[in-house]
Amino acid sequence: MGVIQSSVNEIRNSHYIINVKEESEIERLQVEHHMLRETWQGNFSSPIARKLESGAEVLDVGCGPGTWLFDVASDYPESNFTGYDTIEAYPSFKPFNVEFCHGDLKLEMPFYKSGRTFDYVHVNSAFFLLSVGKFDINELVRVVKPGGWLEICAIDPLIYDTGPIANQTLYNFLEKMRKAQVDLSFVENLATILDNTGQLQNIQHDYRCVSLNRNESQIARAAAEIEFRWLVTFSVEYLNTPKSDFEKNVEILCTEAESYNSYVKLHRFFCQKMLV
Repeated sequence: MGVIQSSVNEIRNSHYIINVKEESEIERLQVEHHMLRETWQGNFSSPIARKLESGAEVLDVGCGPGTWLFDVASDYPESNFTGYDTIEAYPSFKPFNVEFCHGDLKLEMPFYKSGRTFDYVHVNSAFFLLSVGKFDINELVRVVKPGGWLEICAIDPLIYDTGPIANQTLYNFLEKMRKAQVDLSFVENLATILDNTGQLQNIQHDYRCVSLNRNESQIARAAAEIEFRWLVTFSVEYLNTPKSDFEKNVEILCTEAESYNSYVKLHRFFCQKMLV
């Protein structure tokens, strides 16, 4: 099996394109969390703050190192939080109201059979979790309590207003995704996918455009570093780009984005499970 086909299969069979156990990737995910929180001015959009204050059961699917969980758990000590992921990348020390559950994201989650459901189910980095058919969205709906909320957050895989270098890098990335049978229209179609479950109501979609021009704001600087470090890491791991050129290539992409005022789109979808 060639290197290209092997890497395609690796993408197809794994939730994480980049190894989330790498210290640099954990750090990137942590920075990404803070960038998202500042952009949205909060950790969630669902109208659940009052329920969280009084005590709710919360599930974070694809929790990674648990950064979102730890942040929200500290804000709402009366609620209980569960992180679920295929890779154990979370720290051994955790808040008293947080627990982690390890399992295969391509299989049925263990909660439904045990009769455990949640007031709020949160999914971050949903593009790679849900866009390859690795995870049935009905699994998410099943573990939401009737009247509870489901929130799915995703960063659009596209970069807008790119220069020629970023455009070629992004093209290579998207071609690799297509070969791995990733649904690149997933974010665009997610509201319809949620509606087609027949179990959700009050489906809402919000998005933010975030500049990648580092000169505009601290958020833009963080977003550019996150986006382009991720793309260059992908190129090193899957396209044989020399690792020695890593920092130089990140800087080239960041500088080009400043000239073209490139930006990305962040999306949040949130909806309520019907009572009947």
